[in-house]
Amino acid sequence: MIHQPTPEDTPTPKLIDFGLSTVLLPGETSTELYGTLAYCSPEIFLGMPYNHMTDIWSTGIVIHMLISGIVPFMSMNKDDMKRNIIYRKVNFNQPGWLKISNDAKDLVARMLEKDFTRRITIEQILNHSWFNLFP
Repeated sequence: MIHQPTPEDTPTPKLIDFGLSTVLLPGETSTELYGTLAYCSPEIFLGMPYNHMTDIWSTGIVIHMLISGIVPFMSMNKDDMKRNIIYRKVNFNQPGWLKISNDAKDLVARMLEKDFTRRITIEQILNHSWFNLFP
């Protein structure tokens, strides 16, 4: 007999760890250090005023991890990890990325754009070709 999945069988993803976050209203910026090191955007470590675009970066980190199974700028040393986040490019030549579509790579690369003024917006993300793969 084949088991037919029910709604109870389907896991529901949840985002957690908002204890290290802050709320920025539209038009607001901050220079305070909030967030978990691996998910912080370059502008946070550079002491630049940041806005909601830092959330695009953090979501790009999550998508990178979900697809490849690795943290993109990981280092065992905190200072090295900060430097990696600020300066190192995303490496799509790692084993976890070899069979991944160019659309997925493009989306993650645009979400992990170092210059937040050039980073993809939420509207562009929702219209990105990678999302068109899922009708």
